[in-house]
Amino acid sequence: MKRINKVVFIVRTPVPRVDKRIREFINRGYDVDVYGFEFENVPVKNDGTSPYYYHVLATLPNYPNQLPYKNALRYLVRKSRKS
Repeated sequence: MKRINKVVFIVRTPVPRVDKRIREFINRGYDVDVYGFEFENVPVKNDGTSPYYYHVLATLPNYPNQLPYKNALRYLVRKSRKS
């Protein structure tokens, strides 16, 4: 059986628990690609302090946290069509 040597992560935003898991795979010798999103008010910084490069798939507009999921989804779709 062939050994898997590449792991691809698709994450919502870079957060510590996800970062920890990604680093575990890197430390065990896996080749890792990380894809995800960033928010307008929290840009992703690929400044060399991390062992991996975070590929930004899209920049999402900011929305109020208290919006129910269904309304937040509509809001994001509307905002992304305007830009």
